Amino acid sequence: MAETFFDLIDTYLLATRAGRLTRMDTEMARRKSEPNDAAHDAAVLADFINTTTILAQQLSDNHAPVDDFPLNNADCATAAEIPGIPAKLKKKLQTMGVSFTTAEVATVLKCLAAAMAKAAEPLASILAEITMKLGSCLMANVFPDTPASETTRQPKLTKTVYQFKITLLGVMPPIWRRIQVRDCTLDKLHSHIQNAMGWENCHDYEFTIVRFEHIDTELMDNEDESDPESEDRFEEGAVEDVCLSQFLPKDGNPFTFQYEYDGDNNWEHEIQFEGIPTLEPKAKLPRCLEGERACPPEDCGGELGFTRLLEIMEHPDHDLHVTVMETVGKEFHPEVFDAKQKTRDMQKASRRRSTN
Repeated sequence: MAETFFDLIDTYLLATRAGRLTRMDTEMARRKSEPNDAAHDAAVLADFINTTTILAQQLSDNHAPVDDFPLNNADCATAAEIPGIPAKLKKKLQTMGVSFTTAEVATVLKCLAAAMAKAAEPLASILAEITMKLGSCLMANVFPDTPASETTRQPKLTKTVYQFKITLLGVMPPIWRRIQVRDCTLDKLHSHIQNAMGWENCHDYEFTIVRFEHIDTELMDNEDESDPESEDRFEEGAVEDVCLSQFLPKDGNPFTFQYEYDGDNNWEHEIQFEGIPTLEPKAKLPRCLEGERACPPEDCGGELGFTRLLEIMEHPDHDLHVTVMETVGKEFHPEVFDAKQKTRDMQKASRRRSTN
């Protein structure tokens, strides 16, 4: 297939590199070693189409007319005869001067991807040229600010405010917090969680998000793409590239994902997205609205160690009571929680990050 087709894919890879898609680098290596594999090229194109369609859905632009539809009359006539083109779309391709939506362009490209895998010359070259035109059109409309270099583009944050309930799993009575934050990257959400809960940010962490259709799957690092509800994990190296607005439901519907802190002690947190709140005029964010109980001390041995610690603290006659109280008892009070103090901690950390 023409090299220009892979120029399009190169641009696509750069546009999605914010999600650290090493899988795409692998695709580039494969196409260099298999430059004439038409079936593989068609598969890469299909992957590109699926990605841009999902992103268009996320941006609510799937049914918006594309700018500068690129096909001339001859191209439209050829595309209209491709097997699998829906009758309504075929009629539009045969009509001059009509507009096409992002979804319709993606549909034509999907049919092209299937046809190119089977086409012989000279039809294969004609389809490749049409593919280039439509692919570039789709790229320009879905990725309008595609970078021209391999420099990672920082995610564009919105002004949306999100409300979450954070619950530490495996601990009873429950330890939880309710917070409100503006759109931010996952690494900043990690900071908000640390300060709201009362952790000391001295261990590794990881976010796990179950993939649904509204999530931009090209931001995920999971290898099993056949499962529409597979888990995607974001460790510390990737969290700066993903922001909340890229995967949370824009309609404010509930959504739950996971946050693990300290892999040795395995502190699992459930993060419940509760919606997009309406704020009072002078509200300052981030803030902690409410919660219950103090966070466990660092390095106390996970759920079992924490339970054991509480038992020892509650029984003055225990052999280890004096030792434990000397170690953590002076600063740790299991039932104490102060939402105002947590808000101060969150805002102080945010100011410190903004000046770094």
